Amino acid sequence: MHPARDITNLAAISQQSVLGVSWYVSHTLGIAAGLLALLGLIGLYVRQFDRLGGLGLAGFVTTLIGTAMLAGTLVPDAYVFPVVGGRPATASLLHVPGPFGAYWAFVAASGLTFVLGTALFSIASVRARVLSPWGFVLISVGTPLVGFGPLLANVLGLIGAVLMGLGYIWLGCALWKHPAATEVHPSAQ
Repeated sequence: MHPARDITNLAAISQQSVLGVSWYVSHTLGIAAGLLALLGLIGLYVRQFDRLGGLGLAGFVTTLIGTAMLAGTLVPDAYVFPVVGGRPATASLLHVPGPFGAYWAFVAASGLTFVLGTALFSIASVRARVLSPWGFVLISVGTPLVGFGPLLANVLGLIGAVLMGLGYIWLGCALWKHPAATEVHPSAQ
């Protein structure tokens, strides 16, 4: 549902596409997904915290911050840029570098934080051997595609989102099925 991303042509993209319902829906769903991911991350950490160690804590905190930052970057993208880009008098404000330079720096920092934190948390989780490693593998492969793939092609971001979603679903089912189990998962051995 997201139009092709071209940071150098954001004003034209905004004028052409952000006024449609799909823009608001896709970004609102992204914000909701980020907020739900925060809850899921807390559940994953609580389930494994006694075996994650310092690397797991660092990865968890970094992932939590990166996820919150990414969800936050979608708010102006969903609700501010359409208004600014929808009016010919203000559309030029969206030209890069323009006045939104700090926003783009924040987007880059959130993407890096998100990818780094997820990698650390996934490594620590696989080493902890509490949950099946395959959910974390899917998340680890999908995260960089979500964070950076759309800069190359929208399809990479979509593939990453599907992989991350499958990984979180896999782990969510494991948490639901065995919420308080303390034994090592057989496939994690």
